[in-house]
Amino acid sequence: METFGKVLKIGKFIIVGFADVNSRTAHAVKSFNFPDKETIFNMIIAGFESINNHQIFVQTDQDTVVKFEYKKINGQMFLNSNQHNLSNKTDGTSTSLSKEQLMMLFGKQA
Repeated sequence: METFGKVLKIGKFIIVGFADVNSRTAHAVKSFNFPDKETIFNMIIAGFESINNHQIFVQTDQDTVVKFEYKKINGQMFLNSNQHNLSNKTDGTSTSLSKEQLMMLFGKQA
Protein backbone atom coordinates (compact mmCIF):
# COMPACT_ATOMS: atom_id res chain seq x y z
CA MET A 1 0.00 0.00 0.00
CA GLU A 2 1.25 3.48 -0.80
CA THR A 3 1.92 5.72 2.17
CA PHE A 4 -1.47 7.43 1.87
CA GLY A 5 -3.74 4.62 0.66
CA LYS A 6 -5.12 2.62 -2.21
CA VAL A 7 -8.36 2.45 -4.20
CA LEU A 8 -9.42 -1.01 -5.40
CA LYS A 9 -12.42 -2.40 -7.27
CA ILE A 10 -13.60 -5.62 -5.69
CA GLY A 11 -16.79 -7.03 -7.15
CA LYS A 12 -19.32 -4.24 -7.43
CA PHE A 13 -17.68 -2.04 -4.78
CA ILE A 14 -14.88 0.52 -4.72
CA ILE A 15 -12.73 -0.06 -1.62
CA VAL A 16 -10.71 2.84 -0.20
CA GLY A 17 -7.94 1.54 2.07
CA PHE A 18 -5.63 3.62 4.23
CA ALA A 19 -3.05 3.25 6.98
CA ASP A 20 -4.63 4.04 10.34
CA VAL A 21 -2.48 6.78 11.91
CA ASN A 22 -3.98 6.11 15.36
CA SER A 23 -3.27 2.37 15.38
CA ARG A 24 -0.87 0.88 17.90
CA THR A 25 0.29 -1.70 15.36
CA ALA A 26 2.69 -0.70 12.61
CA HIS A 27 0.71 -1.64 9.52
CA ALA A 28 -2.96 -1.47 10.51
CA VAL A 29 -5.09 -0.88 7.44
CA LYS A 30 -8.67 0.39 7.56
CA SER A 31 -11.08 0.65 4.65
CA PHE A 32 -14.54 1.72 3.59
CA ASN A 33 -16.46 1.01 0.42
CA PHE A 34 -18.73 2.78 -2.07
CA PRO A 35 -20.70 1.45 -5.01
CA ASP A 36 -19.49 4.12 -7.46
CA LYS A 37 -15.93 5.46 -7.82
CA GLU A 38 -16.83 8.66 -9.70
CA THR A 39 -19.53 9.66 -7.22
CA ILE A 40 -17.26 9.39 -4.19
CA PHE A 41 -14.32 10.99 -6.04
CA ASN A 42 -16.44 13.97 -7.13
CA MET A 43 -17.86 14.40 -3.62
CA ILE A 44 -14.40 14.31 -2.01
CA ILE A 45 -12.83 16.70 -4.55
CA ALA A 46 -15.76 19.14 -4.29
CA GLY A 47 -15.00 19.42 -0.57
CA PHE A 48 -11.71 21.14 -1.43
CA GLU A 49 -13.61 24.07 -3.02
CA SER A 50 -14.72 25.49 0.34
CA ILE A 51 -12.50 28.12 1.92
CA ASN A 52 -13.60 27.15 5.43
CA ASN A 53 -12.82 24.11 7.56
CA HIS A 54 -15.77 21.72 7.34
CA GLN A 55 -16.93 18.11 7.61
CA ILE A 56 -19.00 15.79 5.43
CA PHE A 57 -20.57 12.64 6.91
CA VAL A 58 -21.43 9.70 4.66
CA GLN A 59 -23.04 6.42 5.69
CA THR A 60 -21.48 3.84 3.37
CA ASP A 61 -23.54 0.83 4.45
CA GLN A 62 -25.68 -0.21 7.40
CA ASP A 63 -22.87 -0.05 9.93
CA THR A 64 -20.14 2.24 8.59
CA VAL A 65 -19.99 6.04 8.73
CA VAL A 66 -17.13 8.01 7.17
CA LYS A 67 -16.38 11.56 8.23
CA PHE A 68 -14.43 13.58 5.68
CA GLU A 69 -12.81 16.38 7.65
CA TYR A 70 -11.36 19.28 5.63
CA LYS A 71 -8.89 21.62 7.35
CA LYS A 72 -6.87 24.50 5.99
CA ILE A 73 -3.23 24.31 7.10
CA ASN A 74 -0.80 27.06 6.05
CA GLY A 75 -3.22 28.20 3.34
CA GLN A 76 -3.75 24.74 1.81
CA MET A 77 -6.82 22.53 2.33
CA PHE A 78 -6.21 18.95 3.55
CA LEU A 79 -8.55 16.02 4.14
CA ASN A 80 -8.61 13.45 6.93
CA SER A 81 -10.93 10.46 6.55
CA ASN A 82 -12.34 9.02 9.75
CA GLN A 83 -14.05 5.64 9.35
CA HIS A 84 -16.37 4.38 12.12
CA ASN A 85 -17.79 0.87 12.08
CA LEU A 86 -20.83 0.96 14.35
CA SER A 87 -21.39 -2.79 14.63
CA ASN A 88 -17.93 -3.83 15.82
CA LYS A 89 -17.11 -0.43 17.35
CA THR A 90 -13.84 0.09 15.45
CA ASP A 91 -12.55 3.21 13.79
CA GLY A 92 -9.61 4.48 11.80
CA THR A 93 -8.11 7.79 10.71
CA SER A 94 -6.11 8.50 7.57
CA THR A 95 -3.16 10.85 7.29
CA SER A 96 -3.88 14.38 6.07
CA LEU A 97 -4.14 14.29 2.28
CA SER A 98 -3.94 17.15 -0.20
CA LYS A 99 -6.17 17.43 -3.26
CA GLU A 100 -3.24 16.35 -5.43
CA GLN A 101 -2.63 13.21 -3.34
CA LEU A 102 -6.31 12.27 -3.53
CA MET A 103 -6.28 12.73 -7.29
CA MET A 104 -3.28 10.39 -7.51
CA LEU A 105 -5.02 7.91 -5.20
CA PHE A 106 -8.00 7.77 -7.56
CA GLY A 107 -5.78 7.62 -10.66
CA LYS A 108 -6.61 11.12 -11.89
CA GLN A 109 -4.32 13.78 -13.36
CA ALA A 110 -3.48 16.67 -11.02
